[in-house]
Amino acid sequence: RLRQRKGVMKGNIDLLVLKLINRFLDGYYRRLNDAKTSYHRNRFSNVDQQSLFREVEKMTSGKRTNIFPSSLVDPADQFLTYFNDKIRNLHSKLCELPVLEPNIYLPPCTCSSSFSSFLPVTETYIKQIVLKSPTKFCELDPIQTVVLKQCLHVVLTPITNIVNLSLGGGSMPDALKVSQLAPVLKKISMDPEDMSSFRPISNLQFISKTIERVASPQLIDYLMENKIYPNLQSAFRKGYSTETALLRVQNDLLEALDSGHQALLVMLDFSAAFDTIDHQILLGRLKSRFGICGTALSWFRSYLTSRTQYVKVNGKTSASTPLLQGVPQGSVLGPLFFSLYVSPLEDIFTAHDIDAMIYADDTQLYIILKKHDSDTAIQRLEHCLHDIQAWCLQNKLVLNDGKTEAIYLHSAYAKSYPAPPSVYIGDSLIKIKTEVRDLGAIVDENLSEES
Repeated sequence: RLRQRKGVMKGNIDLLVLKLINRFLDGYYRRLNDAKTSYHRNRFSNVDQQSLFREVEKMTSGKRTNIFPSSLVDPADQFLTYFNDKIRNLHSKLCELPVLEPNIYLPPCTCSSSFSSFLPVTETYIKQIVLKSPTKFCELDPIQTVVLKQCLHVVLTPITNIVNLSLGGGSMPDALKVSQLAPVLKKISMDPEDMSSFRPISNLQFISKTIERVASPQLIDYLMENKIYPNLQSAFRKGYSTETALLRVQNDLLEALDSGHQALLVMLDFSAAFDTIDHQILLGRLKSRFGICGTALSWFRSYLTSRTQYVKVNGKTSASTPLLQGVPQGSVLGPLFFSLYVSPLEDIFTAHDIDAMIYADDTQLYIILKKHDSDTAIQRLEHCLHDIQAWCLQNKLVLNDGKTEAIYLHSAYAKSYPAPPSVYIGDSLIKIKTEVRDLGAIVDENLSEES
C-alpha cells in the first residue's frame, strides 16, 4: 500500500519525503525477512528427523491437487474396483507361475525369547502421544483432532482406558478397523488420467492410530532388547535412518572404487508391497521368528482381521469391501509389519555372501567386481536373485522384474574399465542404468550424489 501511495504522491512531494519513505520500506522488508528467517530457524531447531523431513517436503514439493481421470463416471467405486482387482490379479499371476527351487535351502528360524502381552500405559504417556501426533482429520472421527487436543483434559481418561483395554484384552474394536482410502498420485509428474498412477492411502481414525502408536514402540523395544530385529533394516531403529543406510552403502562402494574395482548396485522393486502381505504368513512369522505369543499375538491377529475399506473421491463414497490381505498404507504398524514380513530375505543375502541394506520396503544389494573373480561375483548375485524370487513366490510377494534396476559403478578417474555385465533375474535381463534414485538421492555411475 505504501508503494502504491508512493506512486500517487511522487509528483506532489519533494525528494526528502521520498527518501524517508524508501528508508522506511527498506527497514520494513529487512525486518520482515529477519522475522521469516527467525521463524524457520525456530521451526526446525528442535524437531526430530521425521518431522524435519515432513516440513521440508511441505515446503518443496508443492501443493497436491485432487486431479482424477476425467473418463471416470463414478470415481469412488471405480477406484475401489481398480485397487481390489490389482491385488487380485497379482495373486492370480503368482498362482500361475511355476514353483522355483532355491539354490540354497535355509532352515526355519526359531526364537528363544517371547513377547506375550503389552504393558498398560498411563494418562501422562497418552497425553504425550496425542500432543505429538500430527493434527490430521479423518471423517470417521467423531470430533476433529485439533478440537480433541484442545479438550484433551476432558477425554484423556476414556482414551487411556480404550487403549489399555484394547491392548490388554488382545482385541482391536471392529469400529476402529475401517479405512477411508484416498487415491493419491505416486509422483506429481505421473499422468493423472491413468489409474495406475495412483496408490491407495488409508485415512484411519485418530484413536486407532493412537493405539498403534502405543503398540509399536513396545514391540520395537522387545525386538531390540532381544537382538532379533532385522540386522540390515534401517527403518524403526534408534540412531538409524535413510542417511545411515546411504552412508553404509556409499562407504563400502567408494572403498571398492578407490581400490580400483568396479561394483554393481541392484535396487529391488516389489509390486504393491504393502497391499500383498498375507495375514496368516505374517502372523506365523511373528510367532515363530520373533516369539510373539499370548495376548500380544491375539491383538495383532485382531488388528489384521475383519478390516474394511472404502474410497471417497470428490465427496462421493464407494461401497465398503473387506481387506483380505495387506496392511493399510498410512497406518503406524504397516511399515513395521512389512519389515518383519520380509526379514527372511536377510538369511538369503547372508547365505550367498551378498552385501545388502534395507529401509522399509526399499531393498538394495551390491557386489564388488574384482578382476580375478568378477564372473564368480555375478554368478553369486544371480543365484541370490533366483532365491529371492523363489522366496517371494512362496510368501505371496511380487518381485517386479521389469522395474528392478541396477547401476554399474566405476571410478571417474579410471582410464579404462570392463563393459557393464549382464545380470538376469529369472529370464529377465536387469536394466543397467547410468543414474538411479536411491532413498531420495540421485546416484550416478561414478558414485557422485545429488539430493
